[in-house]
Amino acid sequence: MPLLERIARAIFPATGRAAPVARALAPAPIPASAVKTAPLISTLSEWDLDAVTTAIDAHERGEFEQSAKLAQYCKRQASVLAPLRVRRDALAALPFTMEPADTTPEGKRAADLFAARWPECFPEWAISGILESGVLLGFAVAQVRWISDGGLWWPRLDVWPSDAIRYYDERGQWVALDREGEETPIDDSGAWFLYLPAGPRSFQGGAILAVGVQALLEIFAERDHVNFNEAASTILRRANVPRNVTQAEKDSFSSQLRQLGRTSTTLVCDQALDGSQFGFELLAPDTKALDTFKVAGEIAALKISRVLLGNTLTTGTASNGNRALGEVHAGTQAALTRSDAESLSTALRDQVLRAWAAWNFGDADLAPWPRWQTAPPADQSELAQQVGRVGYSIGAARASLAGTGIKLDVAALLERTGIPYVPGDDVPPALAADLAAKGADLPATPPNDVPAPPAQIPA
Repeated sequence: MPLLERIARAIFPATGRAAPVARALAPAPIPASAVKTAPLISTLSEWDLDAVTTAIDAHERGEFEQSAKLAQYCKRQASVLAPLRVRRDALAALPFTMEPADTTPEGKRAADLFAARWPECFPEWAISGILESGVLLGFAVAQVRWISDGGLWWPRLDVWPSDAIRYYDERGQWVALDREGEETPIDDSGAWFLYLPAGPRSFQGGAILAVGVQALLEIFAERDHVNFNEAASTILRRANVPRNVTQAEKDSFSSQLRQLGRTSTTLVCDQALDGSQFGFELLAPDTKALDTFKVAGEIAALKISRVLLGNTLTTGTASNGNRALGEVHAGTQAALTRSDAESLSTALRDQVLRAWAAWNFGDADLAPWPRWQTAPPADQSELAQQVGRVGYSIGAARASLAGTGIKLDVAALLERTGIPYVPGDDVPPALAADLAAKGADLPATPPNDVPAPPAQIPA
C-alpha cells in the first residue's frame, strides 16, 4: 500500500464507504520542504557516431544524462519532431471523461469533483511532456505538488528534466537529481509520478535507441548534400587563349568571362593561322552523387517514422493512393494511441488519483479513472453498405430455403451483426420489443456490389 494511502487510512479510519465531501483540511500530504527545484536545462549540439552509441549504451544501463540530451538534439530534425508531435498530441485531440471507480453515489461524486479540476491538475502541456518522454526515452518523471483549495488537496504535475533522472539497477531504485545535484528517491509517497509505459524496464525500449543513430545519419546526409550542392553550383570556366596574343588581349578576354554572370554574350575570336583561338569551356562536377545523399536521408527518415508511428506500410508509399494501405496506417496509429491512453490512465490513477482519494476521503478505491475516447468514429458509408449486404443476403437465403422446411432465424442473424430492424411476426415477442426500441429501416435498393436476390421470394 502506498505510503500516502497508509497515512490517510490512519487519519481517516474507514467505516464503510467514505463520502467524498470536503473535510477539515488535513496537514499537507507532502511538506513544502520536500518540494525540489528542477535543474536548469542543458543541451549538447556536437554529436558523432561514437558519442551517440556511448549515450545509448549508458541509457540501457539506467544512465540518462546523455541520452536525454541526444533526444533533445534529435528533435531538431523535422523527421523526428513531426511524427513525435503526432504521437504526443494525439490524446489532447480526443474527448475526455473521468470514469467513476464504481456505481455508488460516492464514486460518481469523486469523478465529478476531479473532472472539474482536471485541466488544472494535469494540463495538456504536462500530459504531452510525459508522453513525449515516455515515447522517446521509455520513461517520464514528474514531481507532484499538492495545493489546498476548497477544503481539499489537489495535485499539480511538474515534468522533471529527463537528464536529471537515474536508475540504479542493482537495487531497483529510481532517483531524481535537483538543482543542487542531490538525489531524491522516486517512491510511492505521493511526491513523484513515474511513467513506465512498458513495465519496470521500459527505458530499455525507448525510441531513442533506434532513432538516435538514424537521426544522426540523416543529419550527415543532409550536411553532405548541402556541401556537395554548393560545390556543384560553383561552375568553373577554363579559358583558352592563343600563345601569340598580348597581355592586354588576355586581360580583355578574362574580363569578358568574368562578366558572363551579368551578361549573356562575350566576344570570341576566330581561330588563328596556327590553330589556336580564344575560347572557354565550363567545368562542373557530376551531380549524380547528389542522389546518394538524398536516398540516404530518405531511408533514415523512413526508419524514424516507422519507430515513432509504426507505419510500416504507408510511409513512402502515399503516392500510390491506396486506401487499404492508408487504413492500415490509421489502424496502427490508433492502436498506439489506445496503448498510450491505457498506460497513462493506469499510471495516473495508481500513483496520483488514489493518493488524492485516500488523503481527501480516506478511501483510495474512490479514485476515478481518466478515460480518453480512443475508439474511431464509425464509417457511415461502410455501415450503410453492411446493412445493404446483410439485408439482401438474408432475402436470398430465405428464397433458397423455400420448400425445405428450414426457417431462417433472421433475428439471430441481425443481432449477431449488430444491425437493428423493425421486427415482424416471426420474431419472438421479447426480442421484438427490444429490437423495436432500436429499430431502423433497411435501404430500399441494394448497394452496387451486392447481387439482387431471386425474383420470387416467398412471403
